Amino acid sequence: MNRRIKKGHELEYANWFGRITEAIKKAPGFRGITVLVPGEDSDSRIVLYRFADIATMEAWESSPERKELMSEVNDYATQVYDKAGGLETWFHISDARSV
Repeated sequence: MNRRIKKGHELEYANWFGRITEAIKKAPGFRGITVLVPGEDSDSRIVLYRFADIATMEAWESSPERKELMSEVNDYATQVYDKAGGLETWFHISDARSV
């Protein structure tokens, strides 16, 4: 997940993120979560969560608890990018040209 927190909603987002983090930790197959903040004063949060396999990740993503929490987050943050599954998301090469 990549979200930009709406100005004035930082506390609400932090509260929401705490609740979804506690919920995801209980999901079968959950292996870990990493949060990246692109800069010291950034309003963006990039959240990487890992599961044992695609089936357990999809079970979490379709769970009623996640759906309920996700219906609330748009009040506090704007989604920038949904999800990715390959190495293309780890590397950015500036000024790269195709040959």
